[in-house]
Amino acid sequence: MKICLVTKHATTNYGGILQAYATQNILESFGEVKILDYRNKHVNKTMQIIRFGLQPRDVLRIAKDLFRLYSRYRTISQFQEFIDNRMNLHVFSNSQLSDVVNEFDIFIAGSDQIWNPKILGEKGEFDDVYLLNFVKDKRKVSYASSTGSYVASNGDRLISALCSFDNLSLREADSANNISKILNRNIYHVLDPTLLFNKKSWINMLGLSKSSIRKNKYIFLYAIVRDKLFVETVNNFSEKLGIDVIIVDQDPFIGFNVAKHYKSASPELFLSLLLNAELIITNSFHGVAFSVNFEKSFYVTIPPSSPNRVVSFLSSVNLSDRLISNKDQLNNICSNQQQDFTGASQKLAELRNLSLEYLNRSLK
Repeated sequence: MKICLVTKHATTNYGGILQAYATQNILESFGEVKILDYRNKHVNKTMQIIRFGLQPRDVLRIAKDLFRLYSRYRTISQFQEFIDNRMNLHVFSNSQLSDVVNEFDIFIAGSDQIWNPKILGEKGEFDDVYLLNFVKDKRKVSYASSTGSYVASNGDRLISALCSFDNLSLREADSANNISKILNRNIYHVLDPTLLFNKKSWINMLGLSKSSIRKNKYIFLYAIVRDKLFVETVNNFSEKLGIDVIIVDQDPFIGFNVAKHYKSASPELFLSLLLNAELIITNSFHGVAFSVNFEKSFYVTIPPSSPNRVVSFLSSVNLSDRLISNKDQLNNICSNQQQDFTGASQKLAELRNLSLEYLNRSLK
C-alpha cells in the first residue's frame, strides 16, 4: 500500500518537525510512506533566513532575523539536514497536485495544527491541501489532526471538508467531541504521534545522547512564548534548586539570565538536552509530551494560546497537577520535584495501544 502523508514538515519548530518524523515512522508499519512536500507559504516562513512581510509586526521580525543572521542560518541548515536525511518526501509542482492522487492508495492528514486557520495564513484562512480537498476517489484518513483553539461550527469550511473523510481522529478530546456531535459520527481522540514511540525507541531512532552533555545538573527551558508566568516560574525554581538553567530558543533576546542559551540546536540536540535535564519547565505541548514520555520531572505554565491541547493531554495521563495556572499556585509548590511516573506511564501505554488500534482499523 502506498501512503501519502500530508502534514506540516518543513518548519524550524521542534514539535512540528518531530511529529512529522514520528508519523512517517509509525505509518511505515502499514506500507510505503511518502510525505507530500507541500509548503504552506505562511508556515514555511520559518525556513526563510529573513522572513519578509507586509504586516506591522514583520518590521520587528525582520530586525530580529538580521541581528541573528548567523544563528538563524545554522538553525535552518540543521532542520533542513534533518528533513533531507530522515524524511521520505514526494516532490511535486503545484500544477501536478491533482496528478499526485493517482500515485497513492490512501491519503493521511496529520498531525499538528493543520486545521487551525489562525496559524495557516495572515488572514486566518484554511488551507485546502491540509483538508485533502484535492483528493478524489481515494481513501482519506486523519491521524491526530488538530484544530488548536479554533472551534468548528455546523456548515463551516472545515466541517464541509471532513464529511468526505473515511476515518477521523483528532489530538484534543474537546475538539473530537465537538466535531463528532456536528457530523453525528465517531471521531476518535488519539495521541500525538511523538507519543507512539517510547523513550528507548526515540533514543535509538535519533541516536540521542544518554549521558549529560553538560557537567552540572540543569533546568531545561522550552517556551513558545516567554510570558510573565513562565519567567516567574523559572526564577522560582532556579532559586529553590540552585542549579544551572539552560534554554533552547531561537530568539536572541530571552529577557532573563541563563547558564547557556542554545540559539541553533538541532532536533537531536534538543531532545538530548531534554532527556538529561533535572527538571523541565515549558509551556509547549510537545515540551510536555516529551517530558511525560521520557519520564522527566516537569512543570508547564498555562500556554498563552491553545491551552486545550496541554490541558487535554495532562488530564488523560492524570498529571494535571503539573500545570501552573497562576502565581499563587506557583508559590505553593514545594522544592522536591521528583515525580512518580508509574501511573502516568501505564495510562500512556493504554492510550498508545488505543491509538495504534485506530490506525490498524483505518489502514488495514
